[in-house]
Amino acid sequence: MPSTIGNETEKWLEQFKKKNSFAAISASLEKAKDLKILLIGDTIIDEYMYCDLIGRSLKEAILRVKYLSTERFAGGVIAVANHLSSFCDNVTMLTVLGAGPENEAFIKSQLLPKVKPIFFRREDAVTVVNKRIVRQAFLEKFFGIYEINDEPIPANVETIIGESLDSLLPAHDLVIVMDYGFGLMTQAIIEKIADKSRFLALNVQTNSVNLGFNLVTKYKKADYVSESDPELRLAVGQKFTPIKELIPTVWSKMNSKLVTATLGPDGSLSYDGKNFYKVPVFNTKALDRVGAGDAYFAWSAPQAFFGANPAMVGFFGNVAGGIAIDIVCNRKPVTAEAFLNFAKTLLK
Repeated sequence: MPSTIGNETEKWLEQFKKKNSFAAISASLEKAKDLKILLIGDTIIDEYMYCDLIGRSLKEAILRVKYLSTERFAGGVIAVANHLSSFCDNVTMLTVLGAGPENEAFIKSQLLPKVKPIFFRREDAVTVVNKRIVRQAFLEKFFGIYEINDEPIPANVETIIGESLDSLLPAHDLVIVMDYGFGLMTQAIIEKIADKSRFLALNVQTNSVNLGFNLVTKYKKADYVSESDPELRLAVGQKFTPIKELIPTVWSKMNSKLVTATLGPDGSLSYDGKNFYKVPVFNTKALDRVGAGDAYFAWSAPQAFFGANPAMVGFFGNVAGGIAIDIVCNRKPVTAEAFLNFAKTLLK
């Protein structure tokens, strides 16, 4: 058993193993290979500007750092597409890029071969770049800078995307939406996705750009919803109520089959309309938490589509998340090999 888990997690795994063998886990993963997945969402380029800390300026109340180097990562929907393609052979990804060829070339170079991209372009914006000033020695993040135009996509781009979705949505088994609130998901596109998806898995994220304005409840329905604790609280306007009391509200409002709240170091809590399912984390020593929630969602959504037991759904998500926090940003995806190796270790 890994040294990064505690006694309570060991007890949970002992109970989980009684009903779920490693062979069953492996078979569930193999079943996802032939799924037809349509992934829709915002493209983000994550940029780490590595620095050494110098100290406070003598003449101004600002922190000074010494620049060392820059590393770029394909984030947002690109990172999720790469996660999915590690275990699924049929991943179609629809996204919008901004003006300028430089970022487009980088994004295309980062996509894994199994991903079939459908790119649309908005000339009124750049591709979103999320820059972070990072202390290299400890991966401490001092502050961030966005290059972004988060206004809704132009009407002509919205029309073209809508026409594409008319044929794409019914042709796929599973539609996964990564909504970062950066302009792609207009009301018309949201309604089309909700109406025409055969099975909709939804992750709507809150960040500093869209705080309070990008709530999961702007969608009228979704079969599987995965949100962080703060995101669910914002969606129902309840700051202090126990999260266990809020999840059923979202489940009912969204007409869902399964709603999951990710709870950071406390794991995840899922609700299927009858019961709650608490799944612990399997790695408590994080190198970098950026991208861990996306990995959880990417790996858990196909299992939710199959109607797997919610404990199994959470296991898939938290195994992937446990691997992702040992990866710097989105430097590489969680692979099927890494997933199976970690799962096997946990289930010994």
